[in-house]
Amino acid sequence: MIFLIALTFNKLAHHNEYGFLHILMAVMYAMWLPLLIVMNRLLNNEVLKVGMIFGIIYLSMMVITMTFQTGHIVHIAREENKSPNREDKSNHMMATLSGPFELLANILKCIWAVFLSIVFLGE
Repeated sequence: MIFLIALTFNKLAHHNEYGFLHILMAVMYAMWLPLLIVMNRLLNNEVLKVGMIFGIIYLSMMVITMTFQTGHIVHIAREENKSPNREDKSNHMMATLSGPFELLANILKCIWAVFLSIVFLGE
């Protein structure tokens, strides 16, 4: 996987196609999802179960927003020379896709971190 990234990154960056990085981040967040369930099974704590719900929602929201941003980045890269107002529309759409959604996700991440802290300090 790292070899694939090293080979394709320069070409993609040269063409301003950063969608690949967003897909990698979506895969990264998706790979973290099973860790919550495994950690919950190992520790078997009620507070951790509540925190796991916030963690799963946070990670799912990050996978969704990274996927949406990837689609938008690929679309903008293809429409690069067709529209004179492309950059304004692009900035507006990225702010719409990432701003409020990621803000809510980060609030859930903070709540998840509080529950994790309670569990790990209590053990």
